Amino acid sequence: MRTDSRTLAATAQGPPQDWGAGSQLPFTSRQVINGGWSSWSSFDECSVTCGGRYYRGTKTQYRTCYTPSPANGGADCAGNNFNTLTCNDDPCGLNLRWTEHPPVTVKMSQGFNTTTELILTIPFYQWLIDEGFFGQANFTQGITNANDAKNWCETTTCPAPSAATQENCCIHHMNLHSCPLTDITNGLCGPWIPARGQIITHSEVLVGNALVGNWTNYVPGLYVLGQTSIISHFKIAGASIALVFDLTVEPKTDCGNGVCESDDGEDCSVCPKDCGTCPLEDWHYGLIAASILFICIVIGAIYGYFAYQKRKLLYDSSWIYKYDDIKTNENRLWMGSMISRTDDKFDTGFNLTQVFVPTGDVDGKTVAIKRIEKKSFSLTKCIREEVRTICWGCIEVPNVAILMTYCAKGSLNDVLLNEEVPLSWSFRFSFATDISRDYGLETFRKSGVCEDENIKKQKQVYLEPELVKSQAIPTEHSDVYAFSVILIEIATRGDPFQEEDPYSVPFNWQPPLPVFEKTSDENNCPCPDEYCKLISICRSHNPIERPSFESIKRRLQRINPNKQNPVDLIITMMEKYSKHLESVVAERTQDLMAEKHRTELLLYSMLPRSVADSLKTGLSVQAESFDQCTIYFSDIVGFTVLCSKSSALEVVGLLNRLYTVFDEIIENFCVYKVETIGDAYMVASGLPKRTSNHASEIAKMSLKIVEAAKHFKIPHLPNAPLKIRIGLHSGYVCAGVVGRTMPRYCLFGDTVNTASRMESNGEPYKIHISDDTYSELAITGGFQVEERGVISVKGQKFQIQNQSMEGKDKNVSPTSEL
Repeated sequence: MRTDSRTLAATAQGPPQDWGAGSQLPFTSRQVINGGWSSWSSFDECSVTCGGRYYRGTKTQYRTCYTPSPANGGADCAGNNFNTLTCNDDPCGLNLRWTEHPPVTVKMSQGFNTTTELILTIPFYQWLIDEGFFGQANFTQGITNANDAKNWCETTTCPAPSAATQENCCIHHMNLHSCPLTDITNGLCGPWIPARGQIITHSEVLVGNALVGNWTNYVPGLYVLGQTSIISHFKIAGASIALVFDLTVEPKTDCGNGVCESDDGEDCSVCPKDCGTCPLEDWHYGLIAASILFICIVIGAIYGYFAYQKRKLLYDSSWIYKYDDIKTNENRLWMGSMISRTDDKFDTGFNLTQVFVPTGDVDGKTVAIKRIEKKSFSLTKCIREEVRTICWGCIEVPNVAILMTYCAKGSLNDVLLNEEVPLSWSFRFSFATDISRDYGLETFRKSGVCEDENIKKQKQVYLEPELVKSQAIPTEHSDVYAFSVILIEIATRGDPFQEEDPYSVPFNWQPPLPVFEKTSDENNCPCPDEYCKLISICRSHNPIERPSFESIKRRLQRINPNKQNPVDLIITMMEKYSKHLESVVAERTQDLMAEKHRTELLLYSMLPRSVADSLKTGLSVQAESFDQCTIYFSDIVGFTVLCSKSSALEVVGLLNRLYTVFDEIIENFCVYKVETIGDAYMVASGLPKRTSNHASEIAKMSLKIVEAAKHFKIPHLPNAPLKIRIGLHSGYVCAGVVGRTMPRYCLFGDTVNTASRMESNGEPYKIHISDDTYSELAITGGFQVEERGVISVKGQKFQIQNQSMEGKDKNVSPTSEL
């Protein structure tokens, strides 16, 4: 143990002195500067750190001659530059040091040797004996002095390391441990990896006597990066000593330092950054070429397949029908008529309630027929991307026609003329905008592909006057004119010809502009003036003045207050409808839950809750036996006479009021009301919920009912007393649900009959109990009972000992609640 006592060692020059600067020599060109001492440093550590009882160490402080340093021939500082003091920091007489210390830095998995020198002296042996570390040496005989310990440690031959102990070997354990300072898991130091691949935390154990001196260990290699402590561990007798050295474990190879460390296993496959990219092998080139060839084959096959399928359509005649195979519907007008048709021969999947295009039936399908007036017809291999693909067709002149699947919702005319379909102006603007995007067919008009002599003029829905007169080929300006008529149809939701005959109007006739009502209703146009102006511009007599469809789209977007397309509008309407349905469903669900709650209350008032829950889930309720329960019966004394003095309604009112009072009383007890039959009132305890206090609960309830009956006033006979008698009996009962239409929870057994007889043999304002009930009450205690003797009960072959309960003892606690 270290102490503060210190002795000053004698020095050759006496005590340390501080010297000032030297004197100056006058009349010289160079100034002579003598040296001066700096301040003393702090003392260093004591040279001996244990066993101070036998050895004393030293500690030293230093100073330097640089305040100032000698210059120009000046004298050095006088005295020593160090000062040594003795210290008794418990030196231990032990020499433990590295003679071959571990490397300061080592690479991962790199092995190295270490050698530790251990020399033991007499003071160390004496210290071990004083501390009791040699108590089990020499096979438990013990060693009591330092000389014997030294002799035993130097002469004893140690067995193998696995058998060496402190009883048979002085230095019975010596090895190295590694302890990563930044990665210690669960308090365990280590590990390193030897050449055979296992992960260990220490070197092989060495043993020997005290004369070995140098102990050499081999570390096969560390694998935890960072700072690691190497610990040389000795076990001498019962003591452990250690010597520690810190080193740094570096990566085996440093990928990215620009040096290909091939000796350490670094190559192009491990670190291409330092060693470069590995050259491709021959099979790599073959694999790349095969992959490219395979991709080209797949792409070519896909392209060829689709090209073949597209070209195959030109030779496929399955879409061509004979016109005679089509069953046309002739009972209709050209436009605006509505018919109803049901044909059992064809299962079309819908009824034709509105038809605005010629329709027919072919192969069980309803199709829309588009007649084409052609004197000749021939198929061509030219595929027009601008023309929508048709479904079927007839190519026999003069019955050339296009057959397309008839849509159940119909065309734009179907929607506009169907008054059952609500259309706000948001939808109408969306229709107009979508038509302006797709109606112009600018690509088709400008393209000259396949426009040979076989391509004739295109028939438009509505033709501009000059086109009708000249029979010229329609242009984009013709489409704009037709679009103005569609705008009128969208606004009026009617036939653009109105009352006019389409076959008798002059060629320059134009539909009148729509008339709008100036209201804020969503069914009225929000911008009537701009809308009419757009119609007028689109049907201008000068085709050059008509706007392009791009300009029309911009105008519609500008005057449209709602920028949504039809799909977005439908989604918005569906969301509103969904929210409305959710509110309705929530309201109906709340009503249903309230009704369910009322039904459950009614059901629970008729049957026990456990029985009612089983019936609600569809489970059958099995009859159940109860070994111990108490049955209560009561009736009104002289009820027949009372009924003779009262009307039927008065009797009903009396019983309702009386049983309401009884019901309020039984809510405070663990009992179950079974039924009421006339003036009879039946209650049970111990079922369907079993309880050990069934007799006590019924008795307390009975006393409350008797007390309430004494103060009960008959509404129509206020001066007449209401006398009741009560009978109780305890015993075995069987209970179960009887019936399905009106299920009843019924009790069966002699206990029920006996309780009824006890009630019929009772007296007014008395509680007549059987001997079995008395026995149950005697266990609980607290009730005043008067013995009545033995009576004969009808239906029983034996007599019953019975008592009359008068009340409760004064020291009994109040009635327990449920």
